Amino acid sequence: MGTTTLAAGLGTSQIGALRPINSPENLEIIQDAIAAMFAGGTQTNVTIFYDDTTGTLSFTASGGGGGDGGGAGGDLFGPAASSDGELMLYSGTTGKNAGRASALSGFIQLTAGVVSALTAGQFKTALSLVKGDVGLGSVDNTSDANKPVSTATQTALDAKATVVPYEPGTVSGGAQNYAIPGTTVGGVANAQALGANVIWYIPFTVEFPIAVDRLACNVTTLFAGSNIRMGIYAASRAWQPSGAALIDTGSISSATTGAKVATVSATLQPGRYLTALVCDSGTVAVRLGTVSSRVPTEISAAAFGSTANVLVGGRRASFTYAALPTSGPAWTTETDGSGSSGEPIVVMRWSYV
Repeated sequence: MGTTTLAAGLGTSQIGALRPINSPENLEIIQDAIAAMFAGGTQTNVTIFYDDTTGTLSFTASGGGGGDGGGAGGDLFGPAASSDGELMLYSGTTGKNAGRASALSGFIQLTAGVVSALTAGQFKTALSLVKGDVGLGSVDNTSDANKPVSTATQTALDAKATVVPYEPGTVSGGAQNYAIPGTTVGGVANAQALGANVIWYIPFTVEFPIAVDRLACNVTTLFAGSNIRMGIYAASRAWQPSGAALIDTGSISSATTGAKVATVSATLQPGRYLTALVCDSGTVAVRLGTVSSRVPTEISAAAFGSTANVLVGGRRASFTYAALPTSGPAWTTETDGSGSSGEPIVVMRWSYV
């Protein structure tokens, strides 16, 4: 005798006593029962019982789930404790349920009737997608530096006026001239004593990167054993020195008159700057200049509207002579500018980079 699970409500069939359970006639009865189960769509488990002494085949409801899985007793479609929507495996060798597929994870692959699991990486490789498959055939990995501009953009750029930066001229067969970037220096016939321990600033702007290789001033009155020092600071928006000196020439003797030239090396990026000049003697005088530049000529607020308006050019602050400090002394006094006698000037030699 044996049992299997079928659909309920199929009744009882009498099978010949001498007829074996696997006879064609009995198999036909069982097949009809299976067909009725599929046709009815019932999910109630039943037990088929065959009594080989009487030849009776009976069908008894056994309860539980069935049909599509989810039964505690199992059914033709899934093993015990299977749930709706769960993938089940079927053995082509034994013709029986091969178990639940819950042990598989990732992506499921069916190859030649065999179910297997794939990792995400294996799934990507199996797909073998190229950028054209997802509508990105024209996309490439060109770096930003190598991306071309559009024709319209290039046309607009070509129409722009070419700006030719100014740099000091060079005398034929001689040395390059000196100047202050972005300025016109005039009235250099005058001279003035610097005063001991006073630092003088002249503002200027740089529009293109420049390489400075010389700083110079002109001593008109000497003092034995005296020294001067020149430099350049970056300037804040308020035209105060910002940070450490970008150039410091070191001490240069002012015990003789004439041009005092220092070899330096610094690259100045576009921005605001101040020349710096300081002396340790109150006697030494240097050449002055009236400076006209892209820095607007200012009028002292304190003197505005008076009969002695002060046109601001240079700036100065107290500073005991030494190496130019990490933080340049903030100027507190504004000096006469263009239209007056001028300011102590430091000029430079540069080239554009």
